[in-house]
Amino acid sequence: MVLDNDGMTANSDLGLFVIRAGGTMFALSAKIGERLRIIYCGPDLEGSSADELLELSHQDHAPGGPEEPIRSSWLNCVGTGHTSPPGLLMHAGGKHWCLDRLVSSAEIRGSSCIIHSVDQQSQVKLYHTLQIDQLSGVARLNTKIVNGGLRDFSLEWCS
Repeated sequence: MVLDNDGMTANSDLGLFVIRAGGTMFALSAKIGERLRIIYCGPDLEGSSADELLELSHQDHAPGGPEEPIRSSWLNCVGTGHTSPPGLLMHAGGKHWCLDRLVSSAEIRGSSCIIHSVDQQSQVKLYHTLQIDQLSGVARLNTKIVNGGLRDFSLEWCS
């Protein structure tokens, strides 16, 4: 099923969300039960199909690299194996550093793409909103963190 709404396209079967405005494009993989991932961010790839965009998410094996490709996620956490610094670092009293936030819902609402994810063990919930300005193409990303569990969490950083 494909929905169009002011430059936004969602394919719920593939978990693919494409947001276009002002010459900028984001392609997100937001499959329920998987980590939220940015597939592409940059100048609009006009005329690109869902299959072509999903092909961007497949990494070739690099000699000397890991046997299985490390799939990055939006706000990589400690323990994902990604070589970049974590985008979200929080803990409960020095424990439970490795949140595994999996997509619980994703939708297009008005001119925004809204994605909810949750770490089942801690019940920490994240609400992501992505908007792109229609004229300038500047993206605005917002993440709201809600502690739905019983532990006190310390947020070290969210970038």
